[in-house]
Amino acid sequence: MEEDHPIFCFQHCSRDENILCLSLPNHCPLCSRDLQTTQMLIPPFRLTYPFQCAIKSPCSVVIRPTHGSFLRDYTNSSNLHVGITNTKGSVYDYDEGGLHVHSPTWTSTETLTIPVIQTNDTMWSHTWNIRLEQWAMQQQWTADRYNDTHHNCYDFVLGFLQYMGLDKCLPCASNRTEFCAKMIVPKTTAAAKYISLYRKLYKDKVVIQTAAP
Repeated sequence: MEEDHPIFCFQHCSRDENILCLSLPNHCPLCSRDLQTTQMLIPPFRLTYPFQCAIKSPCSVVIRPTHGSFLRDYTNSSNLHVGITNTKGSVYDYDEGGLHVHSPTWTSTETLTIPVIQTNDTMWSHTWNIRLEQWAMQQQWTADRYNDTHHNCYDFVLGFLQYMGLDKCLPCASNRTEFCAKMIVPKTTAAAKYISLYRKLYKDKVVIQTAAP
């Protein structure tokens, strides 16, 4: 993934106002004093970044927009593409072009991740890799069998989780609608707040928010 896009938050002259920015301004937008020579009430800190590089997310479901990136292009109506990573973070995914392994698309855009198993469990990790290879080699994942509605990236990912028997401990993995509602929507909802703030800051440079009591 390209370098992340941090949002910074700090307080300078008022406990009631948080100042948010993409890069620290020279002067306080509230009192106009020089930030380099005056003390801050709360020094700049980074807001939690919701995205993660796929290669740093082993044994996870990974999510990105079908077209474009989250920060630049995502809206609530955007289609999402999902894949699954092995223990080294290589992404296996399925689309109209067939099965892909370690496509560069996943390393060049923001990704949301849902960890599925703990990678410090050696037995599970070994089984995960073997089963993922077996699942990916099945003939059903060819380009000619792809269908936008009935046989797509979600079927590949959920089918693998079921192939691993994980639908027994993660019941929503047996149903696409439930999986989206319980696993994907919470991720995209949190990300949407960051995206909205990032786009406003990209345009306005600074945002002032009332601090929580």
